[in-house]
Amino acid sequence: MSRNTKLQDSLDKLNKSLETLYMAIHRQHHCVNRMEKSVNEYFEIRNFLKNRNAKAGGDQK
Repeated sequence: MSRNTKLQDSLDKLNKSLETLYMAIHRQHHCVNRMEKSVNEYFEIRNFLKNRNAKAGGDQK
C-alpha cells in the first residue's frame, strides 16, 4: 500500500467516525430539547392547577 492510500483510508475512517459522532450528538440534542419541553409543560400545568385551586379556595371563603 502506498503512503497516500494509507492516509486516504485513515481519513475515510476518521470521516466516518465524525459522522457517527455528529449523529449521536444530534440525537442527544433532540432528547434534551424534548426533556426541557416536558419539564416546562409540567411546571406550566402545575402552576395553572395551583392558581386554579387557590382561586377556588378564595371563592369559598
